[in-house]
Amino acid sequence: LRNSLLWTSIPGNELWWRDLEMGSIDTFWGVCGDAGGVYVSGNAPHDTGGPGTDSRFLCKYDADNNWLWTREFDWDDGSAASPVCAGPGGVYLGDGVSGALRNYDAVGGEAWTRQVGDGARVLALASHGGDIYVAGVVSGALPGQSSQGGDDAFAARYDAAGNQVWARQFGSGADDAATGVAAAAAVTGGATAGGGSGVCLSGNTGGALPGAEGTGQAFSALLAANAYPDRPVNASPAGGESGVILTPALAASAFADADGDGHAASRWQVRT
Repeated sequence: LRNSLLWTSIPGNELWWRDLEMGSIDTFWGVCGDAGGVYVSGNAPHDTGGPGTDSRFLCKYDADNNWLWTREFDWDDGSAASPVCAGPGGVYLGDGVSGALRNYDAVGGEAWTRQVGDGARVLALASHGGDIYVAGVVSGALPGQSSQGGDDAFAARYDAAGNQVWARQFGSGADDAATGVAAAAAVTGGATAGGGSGVCLSGNTGGALPGAEGTGQAFSALLAANAYPDRPVNASPAGGESGVILTPALAASAFADADGDGHAASRWQVRT
């Protein structure tokens, strides 16, 4: 939608129309609603006085087309996505440049901001059961993940307080991106195989994803909800240590898992 916001009822009767006029050329990137009204995100090419060159905005209107509040801030790239979704914890706004995830309450107060990771760009958001699902593209590697080459697709799950529950990064070796996201339970109406809610993704790939046929295609994917345990850190013997006895006691950091899964076994690899 460009320079206008149209609100329609199920039979298709127009209820109200709004021209936001935030700047000379306004671009809408996202719209969502909750019991309190409708939220609109986008960008407008005017300076808010900050270091950026363009203004990003988030507006809220009630069901009768009354403006409630607007929040503006500078982002350097005026063409980047700013997806928005509403949930029990308020409204959530993604940054298609810096990878930030922002949470606002019903009256426009910023509750928290989280950085998904260096090189990440948020392209899609969804809310289900109080959790927030994030999808996008990352250059490099997210914390605890590995780059597959080029730009990779990623998905992440946050709770209402802004704590990251898990993150997944995947790719083909070429450039990949996840551009749509939904909680699997919201789509299927129940839990997915393996427990938990999982996440459904759509996107595009410049190569061949594992288990897929062909290259350079759009993709859809279902990720299981269960998170990998935290990567252990070697404690003893230290990496590169010399003069170690042939029967050392191998030690690593304590086992930790975001889902609360128990520890079953450890596998060690010893190299000269």
